[in-house]
Amino acid sequence: MSRHTLVFAAVISAAAALALAATSGAFRPANASMNAPANVGVVNLSTVIDRMKERQEWEVRLKALESAISEEGRARRAKLEVSAKEIEPMSEGAERESRIDRYRMQEIKDNEWFNMKKLEIDRERSLKWQSLYRSIREGTKKLAEREGLDVVLVDDSKTELRVQRNEKVSMEAQALEQIAALRMLFGSKAVDVSEKLLVQLDNDRSLAAPAGTTPAAPAAPR
Repeated sequence: MSRHTLVFAAVISAAAALALAATSGAFRPANASMNAPANVGVVNLSTVIDRMKERQEWEVRLKALESAISEEGRARRAKLEVSAKEIEPMSEGAERESRIDRYRMQEIKDNEWFNMKKLEIDRERSLKWQSLYRSIREGTKKLAEREGLDVVLVDDSKTELRVQRNEKVSMEAQALEQIAALRMLFGSKAVDVSEKLLVQLDNDRSLAAPAGTTPAAPAAPR
């Protein structure tokens, strides 16, 4: 039996054990009856994230930040273009060389500014996902406590395996990696709490900010 076959079998066995544990009550609290099954809820994470008010607020803020940076970038490029056109007809000499040096120095500064702003946007997008994850985790805990759920799982049972040719990673390895990452093989609509979680998250968001307020605009680029 090949190593990959053994890995695949181990993955399937682990998934089956997880499903058996969930249905047999392995996840129930210690003080629960030995015969009481665990109460399980599942969440379609992509649907929840797409419809969260907080994500919409983040997108507005990020769009404003990117727009401000783009506008400043266009102004910087335009200024350099004007400087280049002014240098072009100048006669050779010390003054022209001085202008060229200043142009090159400004070009270096502008490139540094562009790189810094790319990092700023990347950082803000990272903060967005960190914030959304924290909100989902906290909202799920509140929902589980209110609904009496012992476990809330991410429903990835509809995930299709996708592989492509890659010189570094074989398609078989890609498929096995995706299978190993799966958490569920089946989830009934009866235990789907995605809509309830969305209500919980939006209510939490509304309580966090006064009614009628809009997300604060990001600071102007420097």
